[in-house]
Amino acid sequence: MLYLWSFAAGIIHIPVYSFPWSVPLLACAALACLLLARYQKVFMGALACGFLGMALGSWNLQRLCAAQLSPQFDQSVHSVTFTIVSIPRKSPASQAFVAEINTVDCTDAECPVELLQRRVRLSWYRAQQEVQAGQIWRGPVKLRRPRGTVNPHGFDYHAWLLAQDVVATGSVRKAEQIGERWTWAGYRAALAQSLLDGGESPYRRFWAALLIGEQSEISQDDWARLQATGTVHLLVISGLHIGLVAGWCFLLGGVFGRVVGICHRSSNALVMQWLPPLLACAGAAYYAALAGFSIPTIRALVACLALMLCRVFGLNLSPFTLLGVALAVVGLNEPLAWESAGFWLSFLAVALLFYVFSGRSQQKPLWAFLVTQPMMAVGLTLPLWLIGQGTSLSGPVANVIAVPLVSFALVPALLIAALIHPLLPEVAEWLLMQLDRIFDWLWWFLGFLQGLPAALWWPGRMLGTFDLVLISAGVLLLLAPAGLRMRGIGILWLVIALGAEWRPDYLLRVTVMDVGQGQAVILQTPGKTWLYDAGPAFSDNFDAGSRIVTPYLRHLGVRQLDMMISHADLDHAGGAQSIATAFKVDRLLLGEPYDALPGAGEFCRQGQTWQEESVTFTILWPPEDHRVSGNNSSCVLLLEVPTADGVARLLLPGDADRSVERKLLEVLAGPVDWVLAPHHGSNSSSSYRLLYRLRPQHVVFSAGYQNRYGHPHPKVEQRYAEMGTTSYNTATDGALVFTWRREGLEVTKAREQRVRLWHLQLPR
Repeated sequence: MLYLWSFAAGIIHIPVYSFPWSVPLLACAALACLLLARYQKVFMGALACGFLGMALGSWNLQRLCAAQLSPQFDQSVHSVTFTIVSIPRKSPASQAFVAEINTVDCTDAECPVELLQRRVRLSWYRAQQEVQAGQIWRGPVKLRRPRGTVNPHGFDYHAWLLAQDVVATGSVRKAEQIGERWTWAGYRAALAQSLLDGGESPYRRFWAALLIGEQSEISQDDWARLQATGTVHLLVISGLHIGLVAGWCFLLGGVFGRVVGICHRSSNALVMQWLPPLLACAGAAYYAALAGFSIPTIRALVACLALMLCRVFGLNLSPFTLLGVALAVVGLNEPLAWESAGFWLSFLAVALLFYVFSGRSQQKPLWAFLVTQPMMAVGLTLPLWLIGQGTSLSGPVANVIAVPLVSFALVPALLIAALIHPLLPEVAEWLLMQLDRIFDWLWWFLGFLQGLPAALWWPGRMLGTFDLVLISAGVLLLLAPAGLRMRGIGILWLVIALGAEWRPDYLLRVTVMDVGQGQAVILQTPGKTWLYDAGPAFSDNFDAGSRIVTPYLRHLGVRQLDMMISHADLDHAGGAQSIATAFKVDRLLLGEPYDALPGAGEFCRQGQTWQEESVTFTILWPPEDHRVSGNNSSCVLLLEVPTADGVARLLLPGDADRSVERKLLEVLAGPVDWVLAPHHGSNSSSSYRLLYRLRPQHVVFSAGYQNRYGHPHPKVEQRYAEMGTTSYNTATDGALVFTWRREGLEVTKAREQRVRLWHLQLPR
């Protein structure tokens, strides 16, 4: 088992490196260790397996990264023929899907022929018709090299694209359908459509998620309820569901085997040896394929296959050996598994079960099930904190009810309805009606638990390395297998780690999040947190507030905050509702009314001032009698921080243009040290008159990479350069953290701290 885990660890940890390992060098190291194993068998053997895993993992990851669209074709337009190979995600304005490139028509000397038979993720705005999986289209496509935002402890969209074998993104300008062919995605979509589109089920979105793994229709409010009650794993296809289907198929195979044995006694032993495992593997593989072979389903499928092989051939492998096999297979199949939260949660959950119940084999099933829920809640607490989620205090109660209901009623009935629908549609529709009634009660129950005080809990401060070590050790002791009587020490360590008080050593910390074409700025004093703008809304079910800002705030230990929305444009206010749902907002200031937050907060007014610790906040715009809406209604905020070198002054002007800048000159005296570029660096702002007055030392452009507005404008960048201002851009630097201490300013760039192999240009 040691050799297997060394091999798996070597494969999996490769993505943490920021440079390409030499595959031949690693292979030679593995061979050398293997030769030395004759002198030190265990250590050198494990080392050889580790180096071999690193060699395979490095080769696999470099191959994947090198397949990305070449930089010279970034933003280029080419006429291509493509086949849609995913279920399209549709919104009122656009449709997004993964397509396989069949042909590339080029008249130029250089042509992106490397895209042939590769996958690209395309968006089609204002398409003339709804697209479907399996359709073949031809038309011009604007191609882009994969790229995502980079934030501390944030979701890596770039890595997620590569994990889906997507080597480029793009947008369809216009196209014509020229054919259609069968695809697995088309089969999945047709299966869900035939079953679900005929009725009026209010929970169609959940049935689609449980049947084919399609989660695009699940709303932000739905996810919030599932997270608050710790039941996310139940309403997406996970390892639990794969194991459940495998178990049902195994039982079905046993019944068939008994029937065959009654008819042909001579073949009973052979049938009982092969039929149940074969049906279990077939059922698990089919359901995993319906889910699109996500990481949790691959892990469960591999474990199922290994377990069934052991049964057929009489092998006796330990649970941790089976888990190691699954880890190695996932690592070989998915080089970027390390970057997935689902990878960590799925494997840690299974490892935790093995750890907790080792030595407890005599437990009664009902008691074991009841004990499992609080144990899993405690064991997965730290991983959930590290990925920016909270601990559901009601999770154990919710899962005691929801797990058997979903496992033994919802999932089996849904699969049966899907199988019998072509032959008995009335029976299938009746089953769906019963599922709606059952789930209606369950959904109400989860809503009740969500409404309880402190449904989600996370530490009230950022955890340091010592805290993480202490909490991990405390959890392991608290959940130790039978026979180890040191659990009291584990509780003590947890109390020490979570109860310790820590006061930041900075005066002010400003974090400009990388949210693409938008703006979200976190302002922290030692005792207070303000959020200036909440980032853009990318779609109805996806916004920067829930996916980027909220996880980072939770990681910082923020539980309540004040919020200022400069104005109502969606690139500034799109994530505000998600933030208001996730945190207690003590004070809300608005530049103009915002429909998503009706009747809440107060309006910014010139002259408002208040003190947070040693930092002074002052609103410079708009005045009391201001009646204009839009960009010029932006809240303009000035911060003043006393340092050893004097008072540092920071200006956050929203999207105010030159007409407002002229007014600001009347109330803004003297230079500033730091400025957030007005209107993302648009040429309509950052006038010479303002810059000559401010003469900022630092300017930050919050803009999307190669955005369609051309922000920041080259003329604006030139103006700041003429002033000797140091410029930063979230598009190229990632999230930016500016920390003012008594002794001065410290600047951190996320893309410098988190360089990964897929950010580099590797030779093909």
